[in-house]
Parts: sequence; C-alpha cells; structure tokens
Amino acid sequence: MNDAPREQADVGETMTHSLEYAVARIGGPSEDWLRAQLRARKLPGRKAGRSWRMTDSDIAEAIRLLAMPALVATAPPNPTGLSARSRTHLERARAQTQQTTNMVDGLTPTSRRHLLARMAKDG
Repeated sequence: MNDAPREQADVGETMTHSLEYAVARIGGPSEDWLRAQLRARKLPGRKAGRSWRMTDSDIAEAIRLLAMPALVATAPPNPTGLSARSRTHLERARAQTQQTTNMVDGLTPTSRRHLLARMAKDG
C-alpha cells in the first residue's frame, strides 16, 4: 500500500445538494419555482443528468441575489392615503361645494332656502 497522504478535494464545492435542500436553505416557495429560476439562469446551479443541483456557494449566491434591500422609511407621496382617482373625485366634490357656496352667497335668504332645498332633493 502507498503510505503517501492523499489530497482531499474541497468538499464544500464538489458536494452538491438537491433542490429540496436548496429550497429549504434559500427560503423559496417551491422546488418548481427554484427549477424555473435555474432554467432561466437567474440563479446559479448545475444540471446533473436530468436534475438540477446546487453547491453551498451556489446557495449562498442565490440568497445574496434574492435578498431585498432594506426599505428606507419615507413620507408617503400622498398623505391622505387616497388613490389618484379617489383624490380627483374628492377635489371635484370640493370644487362643486365651493361653486355652490359662491352661488348661494349672492341670493336673498328666501331664494337661498329654495335653492338649497331643491339641491338636497335632487342629490
């Protein structure tokens, strides 16, 4: 027998893991999702025969690629919390109210009362 020491290969890079293990480590939704990402070359991995495999460094790189940047707290662009369409409707209603107020201000008390009663009945 040969007593010379054998060189050991770097097990971390030559050992590959199944997609089941990789999904558990990465935190992906499913093996099918991970397979689709590998097929689209969005994540690193290897095809061994008919199945995909990932090394520890592939998994670490996938985690890095999928990490979301930290969100910086900023003031919302719309402090009212309304959508653009809802904001438009609110602005129109306010404008109509202002027009009505301006129109009513120039009337006599009796005419004002009749106009407001008719507006309430119509709408």
